[in-house]
Amino acid sequence: MDKFLSHKRTFDDNKASTSAQTSIVPKIKSRKYSQEYLNFGFTITEVNGEEKPLCVICSKILAADNMKPNKLKRHFETLHARCKKPHTIAEELILPAAIEIVETMFGGNFAKELQSIPLSNDTVSRRIDDIAEDVEQQLFGKLRDKLFSIQLDEATDSNKDAHFIAYVRFWDASYEWVRDPFQNTPEGFSTTEEESFIDFTSSGEIKRQFCNKTLFQFWAEVDDEFFELKTKAFRILLPFSTSYLCETGFSAVAALKTKYRSQLNIEKELRVSISNIKPSFENLCSARQAHGSH
Repeated sequence: MDKFLSHKRTFDDNKASTSAQTSIVPKIKSRKYSQEYLNFGFTITEVNGEEKPLCVICSKILAADNMKPNKLKRHFETLHARCKKPHTIAEELILPAAIEIVETMFGGNFAKELQSIPLSNDTVSRRIDDIAEDVEQQLFGKLRDKLFSIQLDEATDSNKDAHFIAYVRFWDASYEWVRDPFQNTPEGFSTTEEESFIDFTSSGEIKRQFCNKTLFQFWAEVDDEFFELKTKAFRILLPFSTSYLCETGFSAVAALKTKYRSQLNIEKELRVSISNIKPSFENLCSARQAHGSH
């Protein structure tokens, strides 16, 4: 009996040890929050001991693996930037909300100053026209004397009006880092992306591969350690690999031209809402003088 009990205890101990070993789960590496994420409208919150990005605009909490600049930027641009709302939203919602906030925080005298901001329907419409014209002129300037690829698509909206959208891609000076990352510095990178780029270009092995391979082969074989950098390069190198841009454009058409705005000419609104070209706001502001609302 003692021998049986001793054997049973040994068996239980081994089982417990095995169970303890199998319950060990490797710790998943997660990204830490960076202050630069505020540029995309995100702060941080903690859920069950885990840090997660929190959108300050819509209060939505994203999964922890979304703690990446490209994913946060996509959320902001898709849901909040250039939202294709009616022009009256500025005067009817944004301005009253801003006045109430300023009055609560700083007093009535400061709130009165906001009332002079021109945000009528016609004013907003004119500003959109100005921005669309500026974007178009910038595009013409960029395409002049350059090779470019083009993607075309057409469709009809709910009002049976036909729409024709053209997308162009061209080689810009800001893309030179893709052609030779060891001689050119990228523009518009976040702090995290700049650090990754420095690590990338500091590798002697990567530089040796760059010298011995074609440009496409080099970027295709970049290690997953630099996946985000590799993805950025391929978005520049591969012109229109899918119809995603066209689908995005016609989604914007549906959002702009609702049944309540079926007669709206959306050409300029559409250009502003889907173009990647940043308007020259400094030049636009210097060419216009604000007039108080009447």
